Order: sequence, then C-alpha cells, then structure tokens
Amino acid sequence: MNIIIFSLLALGLILLAISYRKDKGNNLEVQLENFSIQILKEMYQLKKKLKVIEDAMPTQDKSKY
Repeated sequence: MNIIIFSLLALGLILLAISYRKDKGNNLEVQLENFSIQILKEMYQLKKKLKVIEDAMPTQDKSKY
C-alpha cells in the first residue's frame, strides 16, 4: 500500500515538473513571436521612409543603375 502511495506521489511530482517546463517553452515561443512582429513592423517603417526619400529625390536617368 505504501509503495502505491509513494509511486503516485512521485508521478504527481514528475507531471508537475513537466507542466512547468512546458510553460517555459510556451513563454519562449511567445517572446519569439513578439520579436518577429517587432522586426516586421520596423522593416515596414524603413521601407516607407525609403520610399519617401526616393520620391523626394530629383528624377535622374535610371539607366545608370
């Protein structure tokens, strides 16, 4: 009887440890997703600024490039 109780207690502790480990992995996934969204926003803003700068430049012969 004691063996069953200790086995169930050990199993419960192992499952508890695994559940915390998953939370850390999920947290890392959320951080990576937020980072990639931030990078995409910055790239979009840079492209908009570059377009404004290109439009402000005087028209030149584009065959040089």
